[in-house]
Amino acid sequence: MRPHHVRLLVVPTAGAALLGGVLWLSGIPLSNAGGTDEGVRLVSEGTEATLVVTDLAPGESAERSISISNPGSEPTRLSMTEHGDAVVASGGAAEDALQLVVEREGVRLYAGPMGAMSDVAADQGWIAGGSRVTFTFTVSLPDEAPPLASRAEVSYTWETAS
Repeated sequence: MRPHHVRLLVVPTAGAALLGGVLWLSGIPLSNAGGTDEGVRLVSEGTEATLVVTDLAPGESAERSISISNPGSEPTRLSMTEHGDAVVASGGAAEDALQLVVEREGVRLYAGPMGAMSDVAADQGWIAGGSRVTFTFTVSLPDEAPPLASRAEVSYTWETAS
């Protein structure tokens, strides 16, 4: 399968509808439309999104979503790659790792330590022309884990092929 460049829009869904409409109509590439809540941000630029956790208490979780659109008329195949290292709390024990659940349209793609998905492209199926898919990222810190020792950051890139 030969890589094919298709224009994708990666947009955090929470609070981005109005901003997205303004940017789309003005012809400016959509980027960095995310916000900050509860110490967890999902920031996008081009076909990359970065999940940043700066404050999450043991037992808490936060959910962020991002939509990827295929504005073309032809379907395109989507793949996603995570870039980062597994994140553990200040104690350093594996059971204290910051947990991540990734879903696409409600279907679970991954559940485990944040940053441990591997740096390998994972096939995400087809996106029909003129449609969009939504990915939801839920991060949590186990009840018994110590507080985060430092900022946790993992990036995701999406690529297409026809």
